[in-house]
Amino acid sequence: MKCPKCDVETKPETYEGVQIDRCPTCEGVWLDDGEIRQIIRERERKFTDEEIRVVVGDRSPLSVPPPDEVDLYPCPKCGEKMGKHDLTGIVVDRCPGRHGLWFDKGEIEKAQILAEQRQKVFTKAERREMAQRSKRGVFAHFLSAIAEPLHLK
Repeated sequence: MKCPKCDVETKPETYEGVQIDRCPTCEGVWLDDGEIRQIIRERERKFTDEEIRVVVGDRSPLSVPPPDEVDLYPCPKCGEKMGKHDLTGIVVDRCPGRHGLWFDKGEIEKAQILAEQRQKVFTKAERREMAQRSKRGVFAHFLSAIAEPLHLK
């Protein structure tokens, strides 16, 4: 398969148990339809606290300007021009025929970090503390505090 940006052959590799196609030039990644869900569920890759802080701490507002025609790349499967799609606060290219998604360098990891942080599983002690705080009216404050960094507002 050819990279939609560089027009060079991508190299297959396994990431989080999923066969992906990575461009050796720009390091972008093609995921077939549904593979992003598999990657987020798998969680083999462990991110450092610093990697998480950098991604979650980026509070810059997401604004996607209308793409120029040169910013629209062809789907490597069907050749149709892909559109821009907001995926967990990261703009990726998506095939209109739902063949898959194109992630620029580093975007797949960012999407994975954000999705995993949104799905964070709380320990029993954390749940007990949240229940106690909710009785004191602090639970709403806690949710507001975590919603903004995770772009849930």
